[in-house]
Amino acid sequence: MTLERNPAVLEPNKIIYTCPMHPQIQQDRPGICPICGMTLEPKTVGVGDEEERRDVNSLSRKFWIALVLTIPVLILAMGHAIPGLHLDAIVPRKVGKWIEFGLTTPVVLWAGGFFFARAWQSIVNRSLNMFTLIAVGVGAAYF
Repeated sequence: MTLERNPAVLEPNKIIYTCPMHPQIQQDRPGICPICGMTLEPKTVGVGDEEERRDVNSLSRKFWIALVLTIPVLILAMGHAIPGLHLDAIVPRKVGKWIEFGLTTPVVLWAGGFFFARAWQSIVNRSLNMFTLIAVGVGAAYF
């Protein structure tokens, strides 16, 4: 829920969060912009650093876990293109596909879940944006 009011009307000691792309979107708590899906940032410099640090740490952890899960998928899917690597002798093709599915699911739904959440928000707000595009592409590739 956004407050589209003049910042002077809001309480002077409250932290105001705004969208870097749409400064007319302002609210008194962190969130996401209903127009573009970007994370709202505090207007006051230095405020909200701990929350930003938590977000960066969370995304970093998700990235590294997703990378570890993606490397075996890449090897299973593209191993036939590597000369001398005969994966079909080690992992039958049908079993390999199920392993790929099992390793890909947490990457798409857990590590990339925020793309789907923000894409849904953009659809609800009737303001399609980059998160919608990413979610459609990733969802189509996954299914």
